[in-house]
Amino acid sequence: MNQIKELQIKCSIEEHDDVELACFNQQCKANRVYCHQCLRNGDHIAHIKDQKNIKELIEFFNKVEQENEDLIQKLSLMLGEIIELFTQLNQGLEQKYKFSKKRLQKLNAKQLNQVLDQVLKYDEITKGLFEDIQKSSDDMIIQLKGNIKDLKLEEANSHQQNKQEQEKLEKFQQLYQKGYKLYYDDNKYEEAIEVIDAALLIDPNHVDSLFIKADSLKMLQDYREAIIWAEKALSINSNHLNSLSSKGDSLRILGKYNEALMILDKALNINSNHDISLARKGACLQSLSKYQQAIICYIKALQINPDYQWAKNKQAECKKQLYLKYK
Repeated sequence: MNQIKELQIKCSIEEHDDVELACFNQQCKANRVYCHQCLRNGDHIAHIKDQKNIKELIEFFNKVEQENEDLIQKLSLMLGEIIELFTQLNQGLEQKYKFSKKRLQKLNAKQLNQVLDQVLKYDEITKGLFEDIQKSSDDMIIQLKGNIKDLKLEEANSHQQNKQEQEKLEKFQQLYQKGYKLYYDDNKYEEAIEVIDAALLIDPNHVDSLFIKADSLKMLQDYREAIIWAEKALSINSNHLNSLSSKGDSLRILGKYNEALMILDKALNINSNHDISLARKGACLQSLSKYQQAIICYIKALQINPDYQWAKNKQAECKKQLYLKYK
C-alpha cells in the first residue's frame, strides 16, 4: 500500500486523477498507464484481463530488474571467459614463437628441425587463425551493435551520461562559488584552497579556479608555489589577466623586479586600465628606485580607482623618497 502512495503520477489526461492502473496488452495503442476515469470512459475495456494495478506494476518492474541483473551477470561471465581464452592464446603464441639464442642452444638437431618446420608454416597458420578470429569478431560486433540499436541502449547511455555531466557541472559550480567567496569576500585563503582543490578534481583546466588557488597561495606568502599555479592557468590561457597580474606580483615580492615588469606589462597590454597591475608595476619601479615612473603608474591606477588605498600609500612613499633625494 505504501508503494502505491509513493508512486503518485498524474494521468496524462488533464483534470483526471493519479494513475492507478496499467495495461499489459501487447497490441494496445492507448496510454499504458491510466486512471479509473479513463476506464469508465471505455479505454482498455476490450482487454480488461490484461489490466494490472500499481502494486502489480511495481512488482513487474522489480521482476524485470532482477532478470536484467541475471542477464548482465551471464554476459559478464561470457566476456570473462572470452578474455581468458584470448590471454591464453596470446601467451601461447608468445611462448611458442619466441626464439632466444639461449632457447635455441638447448635444442638438439632433431628438435631444431621440428621447430624450423613449424616456423616455416607460420604465415599459413597465423593467417588462417587471424582470419577466423577476425570474422567471429566482426560478426559479434555487428550482432552487438544491432542489439544496442534495437534495445535503444545508446539513448539510455547518452541520457545517463548527460545526467552525470550535469550533476558534475552543478557540483563544480557549487564548489567554485564557495571557493570564490572564501577567497574574495572572506579572505579565508587556506579554506578557499581546500574547496578549489575539490573543484579542480572535477575540472582541472578551469582557469579562474587555478587563478584563485595561485592568488590564495600568494596571500599566504607561498610565492613560489603561487607562481607555479599561476603558470598552470597561463598554460591554458596565456592572456588570462588576473593570473598574469598575480604572477607578476609574486615575482615582485621575491625581488625579481625585471621579470615582474615583463609580466605586468603583458597584463597591461591586454587591459591598460587594470588598476591592480598598474599599482603593482609602480611598486616594481619604486623598488628599483625609479620613483617618478612609479608615481605615474600610481596616478593612473588612482584615476581608475580613486579609493585604491594601497596605491595612495605607495605614491606617498615615492614622493617622500623624491623629497629626501632632492632636499
